[in-house]
Amino acid sequence: MPTTPRWLRPAIATASVVAVGAASIVVGSMFAAPAPAAAPTTAEFPVLQPIGYGPVAPDAPADGADEDDVTTSPEQGTRTVPVDADGLPLPGSDIEGALGILSESPDPVVDDWDFSPVDGSDDPCSPEEGGEVGGCPNGLHGATFALISPDNLWGMLRANPPVEITNPYEIAHCPAAEVGPNALRYSVVTNAPGAIELRYWAWGEEDHPTTIALSSSPQQTDDWESGLAEAEAFEGDWATLQHCGILDGLEKYVRYDYELAIHDTLGREFTSSMTTPFSLPDDRTAPPFRVEPLGRNAILASAPHRDGTEVRFNVQVIDPGDADDCTATDDRLPLVDQSRGATTVDVSAEYLADHGYLPRYTKRTSLGVYVPSGSTVLVCAGVYEPDRPGWLWHEAQYRYSMVVQTPDTPRPTITLDELDLRSGYEHAKTSIVAQWEGTGSHLSCTLLSASSDTPRTCGADPHDVTRGDVWVTTEATLNGDWRTDWSALLPLGSIDCHDDCVTPETAWYSVPVKLQQRPGEQCGSGIVGPCPATTIGSARLRVDWTDGIRGADTWVFSPPRAGAVEHELDPLPQMDWLVTPTFPASSDPRSTFVQFVLEVDRPVSYTAKLLGDCQRPGSSGFEVSGETATGTSVVFAGACPGEAYSIQVALTDEGGNTNVFGGPGGNPWPDSRIIVPGYRYNVVLGQRLGLKESVDQTKVRQFRVKVDGQYIEPNLPADDCIYGNESYLPPSAVLENARLSESVTVEVTVQLAESWGSTEGTRAYCDADYDSTAPVYRLTQEVSIDDLLAGATIAAPDDAPYVTEVILRLAPPSEP
Repeated sequence: MPTTPRWLRPAIATASVVAVGAASIVVGSMFAAPAPAAAPTTAEFPVLQPIGYGPVAPDAPADGADEDDVTTSPEQGTRTVPVDADGLPLPGSDIEGALGILSESPDPVVDDWDFSPVDGSDDPCSPEEGGEVGGCPNGLHGATFALISPDNLWGMLRANPPVEITNPYEIAHCPAAEVGPNALRYSVVTNAPGAIELRYWAWGEEDHPTTIALSSSPQQTDDWESGLAEAEAFEGDWATLQHCGILDGLEKYVRYDYELAIHDTLGREFTSSMTTPFSLPDDRTAPPFRVEPLGRNAILASAPHRDGTEVRFNVQVIDPGDADDCTATDDRLPLVDQSRGATTVDVSAEYLADHGYLPRYTKRTSLGVYVPSGSTVLVCAGVYEPDRPGWLWHEAQYRYSMVVQTPDTPRPTITLDELDLRSGYEHAKTSIVAQWEGTGSHLSCTLLSASSDTPRTCGADPHDVTRGDVWVTTEATLNGDWRTDWSALLPLGSIDCHDDCVTPETAWYSVPVKLQQRPGEQCGSGIVGPCPATTIGSARLRVDWTDGIRGADTWVFSPPRAGAVEHELDPLPQMDWLVTPTFPASSDPRSTFVQFVLEVDRPVSYTAKLLGDCQRPGSSGFEVSGETATGTSVVFAGACPGEAYSIQVALTDEGGNTNVFGGPGGNPWPDSRIIVPGYRYNVVLGQRLGLKESVDQTKVRQFRVKVDGQYIEPNLPADDCIYGNESYLPPSAVLENARLSESVTVEVTVQLAESWGSTEGTRAYCDADYDSTAPVYRLTQEVSIDDLLAGATIAAPDDAPYVTEVILRLAPPSEP
C-alpha cells in the first residue's frame, strides 16, 4: 500500500479566507457590521493533477497515436470561486474582502481561517482505501489525495478576550469579569466538545509549567451534537465552544507560552504547535499594535494612535546581511488592495473604556501587504506628530515594529516547458498567466505573452509571493477574432512541512488551450447556448521546488516593540522651517510687527534679518541677534502694511557650523516670504471720461480700475453711453474693506469710441453702431497711502487718446 509522505496534505486543505456565517457572529455596538452586499458571481473550475513526476518531461503519446492528440492533466475535482465580469477567477477577492472588514475593526484580531474544499470524487491515482492503480503517472502519487472533512479538530487560547466580537474573523469572547492585578481572563475555543489540558509557563521555563484541566459542559456537548446532526453546514454558534476562565498568579512584564491538548467526544486528539505568547496587560497605556496573517500570503498591520497624528507603514524583507532597520526602503512589497491603501477608523470611547485603554487613542490605521513565503519580514509603523519641527518632518516621532517569519514550506517555481498547438492552430495568439491563491491580479505572473515567443519563470525571485494553490489561465485568439479564456487550479498548496520536510519531486502539468471556433453563434438544440470551446492544444508546465530554510509551515511573530524614536543630529544646526510668521497688533496703525518662533535642534547663536524696501521711521531695525539653547521669539518692528518682505536666519552652533534658512541663497523655508497685512479702508471711486473731439454719443467699451490688485466696480451712465463726448461722475462707487499697502498700485484701463444711435432728451442710447477701431489705453501709477487719505486724482497725460481722470478717496472700513 502506498504511503503518504509527511509533507503532503490533502488538496482541500488550502487556506482561504471565508466569512463566518451570520449565525456565528456576535456584533457589538462598537462595531458596525458591513452593509449587506449582493453575493459575488461565482463559477466552478477544474482542479488538475500532474501528468508525471521527475526531472524529465513525460513521454509523448505512444506510437500510432494521432499527431493531433492532446495530452492534458486529468481533473481531480472542482473549486467554486468568485469571478470577474469576464468569468475569470478572482483568487484575491476573499483576502481583499477580509482586509476591508478588518480595517474597520477597533482591534483587528484574526482567530478564524477556514478551508475551501475541492468538490468531486477522490483522486483516482490515490484512492482513500489505498492500493496500487494502473495507468497512473510514476513518482509520488498524491499531489492530490483522498478528500476529507475540512472540520478537523482544533483549539486555540485567547488571553484577555473581548467581551463582544468586533469582526467576523474573530471567534473568541468571554463575559466581563473583575480580576486582580496578577490575573487575566482567557478563553479556550474548540470546534468540538471534550476534555482540554492547558499548560502554560513563563518564557524560558518550559520545564515548570502550570496545568489547567477543562472540559465542555453537558449543555455545550448537547448543543454541539444536535447541531452536527441537524445543520446543513458546520457553522453557527454551536460550532465554536468557548471555555472561559481566569489565570491567576501571573507576573508583570513576563511573557508566557502555552500548549493545548484536546480529546474530543469523537475520540479525536489535537495538540497545538506554535502558539502566540500572552502577558498581563497592566502596563499597557495604549491599544496593542497588531500584525495578523491574512491567509497564506499576506499580513494585516494595524497601529493605534491619537487624533491628529498620522501613521505610515514600512514593510521590508530582511535578507541575509540586512539590518533590522525601520528606516530602510529597499523593498516595495505589494499592497493587498492598491485602491484602498492604509485605512484609518475611529475607535469609540466605550470600546477604549471597556478594554482598559487610554481614552486618547481614538484612531486606528491598518494596511494589508503581501509578503514572500520563507522570509523574515520587518513590519514598522511610524507615528508622526502634526506639530513636529521641520528637521523631523520626514521622520517618525514614535514607532511600533515587529519581526515576522512567514511560513517556510518548499517554494514552487513554474516554467512553461512546451506549448503544443494542433495542426491548423499554430498561428493562434496564446498567452498563459499564473496567479497564486489569495493574491490580487496585480501579482499575476505571465508565463507566456501573446506578443512574445519567450516564456518566463514564475516564482524564481525569492521575494515573489508563491504560497498556496496556483490558478493558471490560458488565452487563445485566432486571426484577431474571438478571445477564449480557460482557467484551472494546480493544487500546489497541498505541500506543507510538519515534523520533517522532504523536497517534492518536479511535477508536470498539462493545461488545455481552448478556442471557441464560432464566436457569437448559438449551438445545440433544446436549450440553446454558445458554441462550446475546442481544445486546440496544451501548455506543459514544469513545477520545481526549492527547500525552505526553517522548514516550518507556521507564522512566527516576535513580541511587538514600541517607543519614541531617537534621532541623530544633522551635521549642521537646524531650525523649524515650517514655522509661519505672524503680525501682532501695533499701537501705531502705520507700523506693523513681524514675529516668528525660532525653534532649533541645539544651542546656537543666531542672526535674523527682515529683508525689504519699506521701513517706518523710528523703527528698531530689521536685524535681530542673540543666543538660544532650544528656541526663542524673534520680533521685527516697523514693517510697512501691505508690503512684501523675506526673512533670513543664520545659525551657528558651538562647533562653528553655520546654516542659513530663507531669504536669497538660504535653505528652503516656505513661509519666509511674506506680505504684511495691509491697511484696511473703503475705497471710493469717481471719474472723468471723454473723447478729445466733439461727438454726439460716446460708447464706454472698457473702464476698469484696480487698487493693489482689487477691482472697483465703477458707476457708469446707462447703457455705458455718454451723451456728447465727455462725462463726469463724482466719487460714489465703493470697494469695501480693501487691503492696501504703503504704496498703492492703481491700474486703469480705458477704451472709448464714437457711437451713433437714438437719443431722448439728454440721454443717449448708442444703439446704432460705434467706432470699432478705438484703441485700448492703460495707465499704472503708484500712489502713497497718505495721498489717498487726503484724496488723489490720477490724470492721463496730454498725449493719451482719451480724457481720463480717476478720483480716489479713502473711508473707514465697513467692518471693524
